[in-house]
Amino acid sequence: MLFPSEEDRRSLLQWARRAIVEAVSGSQLPSDIPQRGIFGERHGVFVTLHVRGRLRGCIGVIESEQPLGESIVRCAAGAALRDPRFSPLREEELHELEIEISLLSPPSPIRPVPHHAWSQDEVRIFGFTCEVFSERLRRLGV
Repeated sequence: MLFPSEEDRRSLLQWARRAIVEAVSGSQLPSDIPQRGIFGERHGVFVTLHVRGRLRGCIGVIESEQPLGESIVRCAAGAALRDPRFSPLREEELHELEIEISLLSPPSPIRPVPHHAWSQDEVRIFGFTCEVFSERLRRLGV
């Protein structure tokens, strides 16, 4: 399901926040992740973090080998602690943290646009679409 319900969006965002809070506080990541409904589906996913409107971390997978719930928890914790572009998120930043989730469609082949740049037979290009939702957009009513 690429277009999650409002309830599913809210639940996925809550699980991402829980994973981040537990990761930043040094606790064990949640192990009681639901496996039913959207949580059990397999999707590529990216979890993006913003603090005071600025990018603070982003980690994801294009194709997941795990159920979505597990991918969300793993990517959320990774975005908070292991994005190599940023220092680990600190507990004092949690109150200003905004979480964004991008659910990816399965990759599908696309035809190259530049005719000569990708003319070799072995080159294959794939694309995907995203369903993006965030805590900020929920607060704005979007």
